[in-house]
Amino acid sequence: MTSLQVSAIDPSRLDAIRHTGHDEAGNPLAPLAAQGWEPLRCCLALAAAGDPILLISYSPFTVRSPWAETGPVFVHAERCQGYRASGQLPDALRTGPRVLRTYHADGSLDYA
Repeated sequence: MTSLQVSAIDPSRLDAIRHTGHDEAGNPLAPLAAQGWEPLRCCLALAAAGDPILLISYSPFTVRSPWAETGPVFVHAERCQGYRASGQLPDALRTGPRVLRTYHADGSLDYA
């Protein structure tokens, strides 16, 4: 049996990004008003219309790997409550078009 661990972005990494004013790829932060459909990687919820959010370049990996992808993700412009229920996918993200990539504990991509 395979277990699912659902993870939001580590709040300390986001704090560092917000503090420097640039994402980890060096792009300057540019707050924008959410339209209300954006999936947020800081708290694994959908943004509320009008919320200040950021679109950042992010890689969940902290070590070099052939699977270390970087992609655009939305986060709240300011620190939020985060996400703690790591054993399940949040209700707000269970429907709609989503790309979910699963990885093994060693960081390799789970092709199954």
